[in-house]
Amino acid sequence: MNFVAVNENYKNRTCLKPKDLEKSPFVQFDKWFREAKSLNIIKPNAAFLSSVNGDCQPHSRTVMVKAYDEKGFIFFTECETDKVYQIDKNNNVALLFSWLEIERQVKLTAIAIKLSIKEAFFYFSNRGEQMGCWIEDDGFLSTRALLEKQLGRLLKTLYYKGIEQSDIFCGYRIVPKTAAFWQVCKDKLYQQFTYTKLKNGWEITEN
Repeated sequence: MNFVAVNENYKNRTCLKPKDLEKSPFVQFDKWFREAKSLNIIKPNAAFLSSVNGDCQPHSRTVMVKAYDEKGFIFFTECETDKVYQIDKNNNVALLFSWLEIERQVKLTAIAIKLSIKEAFFYFSNRGEQMGCWIEDDGFLSTRALLEKQLGRLLKTLYYKGIEQSDIFCGYRIVPKTAAFWQVCKDKLYQQFTYTKLKNGWEITEN
């Protein structure tokens, strides 16, 4: 197989300039995500989540990011999983959105913060009302919709009972420390802009 013969559909894409970028990586992500979704990219909210175990051995798996806003990126998972054990011991993680069809990717280095029942209930109750807040998955609609409906009912029950955490499922917010936006473009093999979190905003560098 010739791996040099890559997809050239976007080789004439105009390169980004710093002035073209949003000041917030979350707003920039929202623009790229909406474009990926409009182009019918399969599962644009699928992302590779990497964590490390007690021996500092990296582990990666795909998660479905269900929401995002200016606070971070949200995913839900069963509690009895390796990723939960690893994150609870070391919450430094990486998250990668890879949209190969349009030759773009977004790479995050971040910390993972477990959501309280109240926070998780907030995202279910207010989905679709904020910037890109709730992401509906295409495919498997009947089964997934049913599961999400059941999860929503469970969250509501736990929330009104004043329960802070569940031992059945966990929600996490991925809070970026850096966010790198990579793409193929005209006159370059690729370009990448990295947002780095500072005390008062974000610094943007091209690398």
